[in-house]
Amino acid sequence: VTGGTSGATATVERVVVRTGSWGLGTATGYFVLSGITGTFQPASGGFWATAAWWVAFWLALSAGMLASLWVGYRAWRMLYPVKQRHDDVREERDAVAAAEAIVDAARSSGARDR
Repeated sequence: VTGGTSGATATVERVVVRTGSWGLGTATGYFVLSGITGTFQPASGGFWATAAWWVAFWLALSAGMLASLWVGYRAWRMLYPVKQRHDDVREERDAVAAAEAIVDAARSSGARDR
């Protein structure tokens, strides 16, 4: 192989596929090189290639953060569900009824108001 930007050269001894497959076009991996001369450098795509890379990076990062926040929010809601308003009213009504029952029981037992 010869680097298009740097002009460095090397011989590919082996191609290692880590994940995916050649048939589906999803293969990822690396080359085992020998006889390297020079220093390989990344291709220079100019300003627009760099700008496009950063835009893609930030969009992916933002999407990942939003997904993470959404999953965290849903997990929190499962652990701490929000009570519906009618539940609050019902609980308040039950608490008032219980307090009134205590007062009525105290009055009927002959206890005096102080």
